[in-house]
Amino acid sequence: MNSPDPGQPISYMMLVPGMPVFSSDGIRLGEVDEVGAEPEIDIFDGIGFKIADGRRYADAAHVGSLFERRVELAIDAEAAMALPDSRRED
Repeated sequence: MNSPDPGQPISYMMLVPGMPVFSSDGIRLGEVDEVGAEPEIDIFDGIGFKIADGRRYADAAHVGSLFERRVELAIDAEAAMALPDSRRED
């Protein structure tokens, strides 16, 4: 279900596994299972998230907003389902 109150905006450093991930068109896609970041140099790379039949990785450019109770992608559900299923290689 789409939470009416996502909470306050947060930093990527406060993301935790299990946070719900929503598309820009309001569809709940899954839950965060990875945060791609290099906190020592303050770089956020993106998030990995579990979906019903696997997982996807959204680069930071595809992540719209981070809140206390959810992540909102900057792309719609169709584009999110077309994302790769793993973190990009460094």
